[in-house]
Amino acid sequence: MYTKIFSVKVTKLLVVLSLISLSSVVQADILDKNRIEKDRGDIVCNSPMEAISSISTFKAGDKIPLHFHYGIETAYTIKGATLINDEGRQVIMKTGDTLIAMRKKIHGGVTIAPQNELKLFTVHIVDKNKPLYNLK
Repeated sequence: MYTKIFSVKVTKLLVVLSLISLSSVVQADILDKNRIEKDRGDIVCNSPMEAISSISTFKAGDKIPLHFHYGIETAYTIKGATLINDEGRQVIMKTGDTLIAMRKKIHGGVTIAPQNELKLFTVHIVDKNKPLYNLK
C-alpha cells in the first residue's frame, strides 16, 4: 500500500517537473525563433568559450523572458521600441542604445508594447557546450 502511494506521488512529481522543463524549452524557443545567427567561433584556438553574433527581431506582444547566460551578452539596438516590464511599467529602448549583461546576470522579463518592433544586434561570449539561454 505504501509503495503504491509513493509511486503515485513520484509519478505526479515527475509529470510536474516535465511540464516545468517543457515550459522552459518553449520559452527558450521563443528567444531562438526571433534570432538569426550571423557568426560563431572560438575566442582563441581551442578556447572553452565562443563568440556568437546574432540579429534578433521581436514583434509587438513578444515576450523576452527572464534569463541569463554562461558568459557575457552585449546588445546594440538597431530599432528601438517601448517595452513593458513584469511590473507593468514602460521601458524605452531607443535606437542606438547599448546593453551589457554580465555572466549569470538575470535580464529580460519584458513584453514588446503594441505597435512596436525591437531589433537587436547581439554578441554573446559564452561557455561552449552550455545552452545559450538559461531561463529563470
